Amino acid sequence: MRKITCLLLLIQFGFINAQTKTVVTQNGEKLDISPYANNGLSANNGFIQLGGALTKPSVLTTTSAFTLAIEGLQTGGTADNILVTDENGVLKTVARSSFAGADNLGNHIATQDLNMNSNNIASANDITATGKTSTGKAAIALGSDGNAPKPGDFATAADVNGNITWHTPSEAAPVGTAFFKYTLSTDISINAESGKIKFNKEIVDKSNVTSGKLVNNSGSYSVFTVPKTGYYAITVSVYQFLSSTTTVSARMFRGRIQLVDETTSEIIGTNEIYMYSIQPFYWSPQLITTINKLTAGQRVSVNFFNNFKTASGIAGNTNIAGDTASHPSISYLSGYFISE
Repeated sequence: MRKITCLLLLIQFGFINAQTKTVVTQNGEKLDISPYANNGLSANNGFIQLGGALTKPSVLTTTSAFTLAIEGLQTGGTADNILVTDENGVLKTVARSSFAGADNLGNHIATQDLNMNSNNIASANDITATGKTSTGKAAIALGSDGNAPKPGDFATAADVNGNITWHTPSEAAPVGTAFFKYTLSTDISINAESGKIKFNKEIVDKSNVTSGKLVNNSGSYSVFTVPKTGYYAITVSVYQFLSSTTTVSARMFRGRIQLVDETTSEIIGTNEIYMYSIQPFYWSPQLITTINKLTAGQRVSVNFFNNFKTASGIAGNTNIAGDTASHPSISYLSGYFISE
């Protein structure tokens, strides 16, 4: 009978423990007792514990006086996520890899000015600006060709993209500055009474080096290629001579030089001279100085003519005087850019 009574009491307690009941205190107050817990809490053996699923949106409010701290957190790793909040303060996690491990401004769309606070921007490949760029100080350490400037150098545009290169003042080609000159280092001998002249000694000028070789000497004669359209002053000096050991009857000799357009055969400038023979040398010093408007890409050469070669008693070749001590004049081709 005693065992049956205990069993009935246990069954009744289990039924009561699993339900919400009203309890009356000694002061007559009624209290509802619930054995359940939810929304982040759980009931465990008579205890209400932190832990469990949330059943509704929940907010934990802190203040500067009543803060929230969590102690005993484990050390994280590089593969862990980062805890963030959205604009409503809701906690979320973001993969660490989405931050690219660095400050990647390439994926950053700014909404305000970038203030470097007197710090540098280093190791930038290209910096592009769509508006006006203003700076109190500026330094360009290297030109687009990789060359560093020297004191007194100036920068010029290397192409239409705005790349610049540094140059010394002597490389500028202002009005009256020779930008090319070619001479003959020695006499040349041509077995003909007419032909084209190849000048074989370049007088190096900085502007000529900068602009490239303006005179093409790769063929059998020299060709000046006009670098840009404009007015040019070109000077040609050609000193023709022949010699003979035989007696030549006194007569009038003729020599002529021409500055000729290679494409159209147009004569840009000419000089013709008549003279009496002076045995045993027969000289014809000639000079052309011309100012013409030339077109970019136009090709110009120097032609010579004479009637020495066919004169009776002269058997030698046509000689063009080079830079030797025995000649009072030498042959050369030089040019100046004047204006657009």
